[in-house]
Amino acid sequence: MPVGFHQIFRYALLFAIAGAIAVSAASPAPGKPTGKFYVAEVHGSAQIYIKDGPIYTLAPKDVYAAEGNEIVTGSSSSVTLVFSNTTSLTCSGDTRMHILKFSQQPLKPNITDLDEEPSASQMQVYIDRGTVSVTTPNLAAGSSCTYFTAQGQIAIRDVQAVIQVQTNETIVSMLSGDASARSETLDGGVHLQQGQQVIMRNQISGQPEPFEVQSIPTAQLVQLTALALDTSMARKMVYFAPVTPGLARPTLTGSAITAATNAKSADNSASNGTGSVFDENPAPQPSQNLQPVPLVPANLPVQYTVSPARIGG
Repeated sequence: MPVGFHQIFRYALLFAIAGAIAVSAASPAPGKPTGKFYVAEVHGSAQIYIKDGPIYTLAPKDVYAAEGNEIVTGSSSSVTLVFSNTTSLTCSGDTRMHILKFSQQPLKPNITDLDEEPSASQMQVYIDRGTVSVTTPNLAAGSSCTYFTAQGQIAIRDVQAVIQVQTNETIVSMLSGDASARSETLDGGVHLQQGQQVIMRNQISGQPEPFEVQSIPTAQLVQLTALALDTSMARKMVYFAPVTPGLARPTLTGSAITAATNAKSADNSASNGTGSVFDENPAPQPSQNLQPVPLVPANLPVQYTVSPARIGG
């Protein structure tokens, strides 16, 4: 009996998840940093289930290695995470998300734009249930970002998207950028553009079509856009800097990014014989230790002082 496409899809999905979990058990290759995330905001309750380890309650400013761990939110809760590749995710209430894989190449010696990914990365996430808002930077060449659910998979790039996973269906709404969606019921997948929404359903007799593409309903657009904007704003709160002996640490100041000093430091390091990441045959580098750095506004608000004499009695 020939094997149907839906069976092949299920096998491929299982192999992808199993492979990602196996990779997550290994340490990063020499010179590569451990991909991390920073907890930007928490409303209500949110927990991280460490692979083969304890469970912790997430709090603002927490930092964790990402790969292999699960994020779970309580009812009427949410948590927003900023990853070291500057992708931000918001998990809304009653969401369970497993970070199957998050690997990253060494970060650049200086960062000039938070809208650009600081190094190539591979990210695979399985969403068991709930709503996840995703905002990515402009991904570097060689990067990939894939989200799996029980109904299919979504490969996204340079986007703002909201993924909603319910009992028998997955809804993906593209608010900007583009993505490709693939399910067990659609051979070849479909390309999604800004303003479109795909609904992937379990194939159940008597139920609606298992794969449907439509414009985002107006009634949903305002709420989805607000969620995506909140997620996007978190990317401007913090960035990750590599802390490696002999490597200049980048500095950012709000939306105005100070790169000249870093470039000069990198040039001085090269001229002093310490090497550069752009050398044709660079010396082996130790693994970067990525640390979050909160952003400081470029123009601090003016502090006004009111004289007591000018306050009426």
